Amino acid sequence: MVNFKYLKGFGMLTRILAVVFSSFVTILSTSIPLVLYYPELNNGTVMLLIGVLLLGSFLPHGLLTHIVNDLADFKSGTDEHSPGVLSGGSRVIQTRQFTYRQLKLFGIVLSAVMMSAAILFFISGHIELGILTVIGIWGALSYSIKSFIFAYRPFAGEWLSLFPSMLFLGLAAPWIMLDASPLWAWFNAAVNAVWCMAWVMVHHMPDIDADQRARPVCGKQMGQAGGAYACSHLPDSGCCTCSNNDINP
Repeated sequence: MVNFKYLKGFGMLTRILAVVFSSFVTILSTSIPLVLYYPELNNGTVMLLIGVLLLGSFLPHGLLTHIVNDLADFKSGTDEHSPGVLSGGSRVIQTRQFTYRQLKLFGIVLSAVMMSAAILFFISGHIELGILTVIGIWGALSYSIKSFIFAYRPFAGEWLSLFPSMLFLGLAAPWIMLDASPLWAWFNAAVNAVWCMAWVMVHHMPDIDADQRARPVCGKQMGQAGGAYACSHLPDSGCCTCSNNDINP
């Protein structure tokens, strides 16, 4: 029963569908053309690289990002008020799948493992994989960790944490397998990154009211700017549960 509880908790935490339809799709969209249109490349090597990239994207996106974000949102209180329609965290702490201490320990261990992997990549000469791992760690931690907490600053989480991670994830396979990243790879990666960033912005919209009640106030994408506008111009919008001082701390 205990093992099933932890398994269920990890399933809730990873939100695998979101990972598949963002990170995994981004990788495949620039990897499959290498198999189809570059006969000089070894397909076995490309497939092995795809496997490495899929695992490498799952760890920072499916686990580390969600762990740190859940910890930050639990501490700030935003998850207490979230309707949980599209966002609102995984709720593994609220449903007691994991305690706050357990989730924090998982995050520390995973961060250490990923940093160790990055160092080993650099030492073994796999510079590109090392850089990609560091960017993945940056995106996961900078979004919610206390020193940066870009998720609580309007647009910063999307542009400074998510966008570079998704862009380089899309460029990864062509960058590693080809002498130079072709224009189609840059275009593909940029489109995927912007699409994923827009998806994140939209799925935070039901949480605007909850984000305004958080301490510190959570400014995910339109949270502060949109909330301030709504309170000023749309008094019956449902976003006016906070004062102007709360919106602009």
